[in-house]
Amino acid sequence: MKKLLLALCIVMFCSASLSAHAQNITTSKVETTHVFNRVLPWFGQVQSSQAVSILARTNGLIVNIGSEDETPVQQGDTLFLLAGKDVEAKAMDLQQQYQQAQTEVTLAQKNLDLKQSLLAQGLTTHEQINMSKNNLALARAHRSSVKQAITSLHTGTKIMAPITGIFTARHVYIGQYTIAGTELARIVDTQHKRIKAALFPTSGATLKEMQIYIDGEPQAQQAHVTSILPETTQQGATQLWLQGPDIGKLPIGAKISGTMVQKHQGMAVPLSAIAHDDRGNTFVFVKTAQNWHKQAVETGLYDQQLVEVTKGLNGDEQLANSHAYELLYHDFSQHYQAPD
Repeated sequence: MKKLLLALCIVMFCSASLSAHAQNITTSKVETTHVFNRVLPWFGQVQSSQAVSILARTNGLIVNIGSEDETPVQQGDTLFLLAGKDVEAKAMDLQQQYQQAQTEVTLAQKNLDLKQSLLAQGLTTHEQINMSKNNLALARAHRSSVKQAITSLHTGTKIMAPITGIFTARHVYIGQYTIAGTELARIVDTQHKRIKAALFPTSGATLKEMQIYIDGEPQAQQAHVTSILPETTQQGATQLWLQGPDIGKLPIGAKISGTMVQKHQGMAVPLSAIAHDDRGNTFVFVKTAQNWHKQAVETGLYDQQLVEVTKGLNGDEQLANSHAYELLYHDFSQHYQAPD
C-alpha cells in the first residue's frame, strides 16, 4: 500500500510539474566538435639520466682515493689507486712474460732472415719460408697480448672517472683490500635529469602526445614522454620517463607530481540535458514534432558544464536543455505499474 501511494505521489507530482514547465523547457543543439581536456594525474621522482658504478678491475689494496665524497669530479680524474702484493706479483709476472715474448719475436725474425738467405741460395723452399713467417706472426701476437695485459693492469690499478658528475656512494676506504668486480663508488651526472613517473592511463589516452605540467612549477611545462617502461608498479600503474629542459632545475631525488593533458575532440551536450535513472542508465530527451523522445546515451569526458556523448546521438538533434529529470520521471509515470 505504501509503495502504491509513493508511486501515485510521484506520478501526480511529475505530471503537474511537467505540465507547469512544459512551455518553459529550453533546447540546445549538440556541439559536434567540442575540444575536451583529458587530464591524468601522475607522480614520480627526479633522477639522473646517467649514473655510473665504479668497479675494481683487478685485485689490490686501495692506497689512495682521489676525491672527497659528494664532490664534483671531471671525466678523466683519478678516483682510486690500487697496489699491494697481488698487483706487484702480477706486474712482475707479466713483465717476465713480455721479455720472453720479445725473445721469441727476435728468434723468429732471425730464423726468417736465415731462411730467406738460404732460399736465395736454393737451399730451402717457399714452404719453409711461409712457416717461418707464420711463426714470426704468432710470436708477435703473443707479445702484443702480453703488452695489452700490462696496460690493462696499469689501467686497473689507476681508476679514473668515466663521466663528469658527483662522486658518491663510496663503499671502500684506504687500506682496504678489494677484488675485481667490487663496486667502489658511483658517479651521478647532475646536469642531465629525467623524471620516472607513474600514472593510471584511461582508455584511449595517447601518452606521448600529452602536455606535461608539474605541480608547483608553472613554468616547468617543456617536458615530454621519451619512453614507456614495460614493467608496471606493484599497484599496476604505467611507468614512463619524462625529459625536458625545465626538469634540469629540479633537485635529484625530489618526489613530485603533476598532470598530463591531452586535447580530445568529441560530441558535447550540456550537463543539464543529462538525466540518470536509479539503475545508472543515462538519457537525453530529443525534440520531436509532437513531443520528446527519451534517448539512451553513453558519456565520456566532462568539461565544466558540458559532457561528451560517445554513443547514442548523430549530432543534428535538438535536446531538452532543462527539466531533464522531470521528463524522465514523467516517462516513468507512464510505464510504472504498482505491485499487487
